[in-house]
Amino acid sequence: MFKMKRLLQLTLIVLVLVWVLGSLAYAMPQPQKVNGEVVLSLEVGSGPGQVGFTPDGPEIFPLGPESFEIGKDGAIYLLDSTNRRIQCFDAAGNLRDIIPLQIRGVDLQMAGDNTFYVLDETRWHTQGRFEGKGPGYL
Repeated sequence: MFKMKRLLQLTLIVLVLVWVLGSLAYAMPQPQKVNGEVVLSLEVGSGPGQVGFTPDGPEIFPLGPESFEIGKDGAIYLLDSTNRRIQCFDAAGNLRDIIPLQIRGVDLQMAGDNTFYVLDETRWHTQGRFEGKGPGYL
């Protein structure tokens, strides 16, 4: 009798564990296949349409573009931190605008009203609004 009761308890525990693990597996986001597509390819440099890059050395990690945002119209806003600027490319990859920065940013966020926020090593800075009225207009 004791063995039968113990077997029933173990069976119930196993069933509950299988149900819980099955539920977790179902609730977990499933990987989605993404067809990769190159939308922007830039050369290294400091000119318009180029991005800054500092190779690694004995005391530093490599530095290059740190962050980007995609606008509602599909425009790509790239934080080119090495050159201290934000470069804006249209959805086709053409350079639309360059916005100079006073700080070396490590992250870029754009609010719904097109206000840029750039994070340096310590805090967020409001860099202005992009109005799309020509190069460097904030």
